[in-house]
Amino acid sequence: MGLNMLSKDSFAVKVTDLCEFLNRPTQLNGGAILYCLKGQATVSLNVQDYEITAGAEMFLLPRSIFALVKASNSFQVVLFTFSHHMFENAAYRLDTAFFHFLSTSPVYRHSPQSDEMARCGFEYLMMIYKDEKNGFREEIISNCLRNILLIISDKVRREYLGLQHEEDNRKVELLHRFADLVTIHFVHHRDVAFYADELCISKSYLASVTRSLVGKTPKQLIDNRIVQEIKILLATSNIPLQEIVDRLNFPDQSYLGRFFKRHAGISPSEYRRRR
Repeated sequence: MGLNMLSKDSFAVKVTDLCEFLNRPTQLNGGAILYCLKGQATVSLNVQDYEITAGAEMFLLPRSIFALVKASNSFQVVLFTFSHHMFENAAYRLDTAFFHFLSTSPVYRHSPQSDEMARCGFEYLMMIYKDEKNGFREEIISNCLRNILLIISDKVRREYLGLQHEEDNRKVELLHRFADLVTIHFVHHRDVAFYADELCISKSYLASVTRSLVGKTPKQLIDNRIVQEIKILLATSNIPLQEIVDRLNFPDQSYLGRFFKRHAGISPSEYRRRR
């Protein structure tokens, strides 16, 4: 299931202050969408902090690591959680570029016009969720999730990606393919040449693509993914550092410690204490 989901359902909708996740990183089995009704908070998603205020909507993909860092006394959200199976059905035929965008830009801030529509949408979800005698309840919720994904996908295409030149589209697609490959292979392959070969392009062209689109080199993006994984393991488990060394294919603890401190600014043990 997902965050605090009822065992008898593959979804749940509730109004909450998320206090049960305060400084408690939790990995989602399914996914979730939260819509902020009032107040403000800092939340952590995959060890990246985001500011949430009234009218903000946040999409949490399945297997994400989520925590509440701090919140105002008035903070309140509608939390819609759903199973991985429901998400897969709702996400049918949506492209990987869209989900890569969601993973890197999970917070959407509504305009006054779209905010009213969002509030009505979540009120409708809450009404259907509470109607336990409805024989089509799960199908309706699944269709609602599908509609939400389609609406977000359309906004991403129109408002964020825009109308791009064919060459720009090719670069965006290459960036997404590179990001997907890094997610799959970063434990065993950290050299740029491997990814350039997999993409059938030169290292220099791959570098020009990543610099032009995100302002970072391929090596920086690979290292960032490794650092993110170390942070997740440090924040969400008590496994020994040596096990992290073994899992992530580092030569030894000293090497991992130097690598992590160079990128995160503190040692792994200090990061674990702070989280």
